[in-house]
Amino acid sequence: MANPSFPGTTISAGSKDAANVLLIQARLNQVGCGPVEEDGIFGAETLEAVQHFQARSVDQFGNPLRVDGRVGPMTWATLSSPRRSNRKPRIPHQHY
Repeated sequence: MANPSFPGTTISAGSKDAANVLLIQARLNQVGCGPVEEDGIFGAETLEAVQHFQARSVDQFGNPLRVDGRVGPMTWATLSSPRRSNRKPRIPHQHY
């Protein structure tokens, strides 16, 4: 996603908004939550990938996303963000 605007409605399983589902699927693959077939169909595979993304992501304030499998305003903003801040920080290995 090149940071497109939220479409104004939550995208979830069974959504008929193929264009936005395609954007979501492509971005899920880019951030390592796939592989998801990029077919514009929000089915079980896409639902699982969205939940995986939500479970490992935080919003712009550092709060965990709600894991509900729906792409609402917060999930959309985090998923479409060009920054990689949606990943929890890695803890570096300590060398002794």
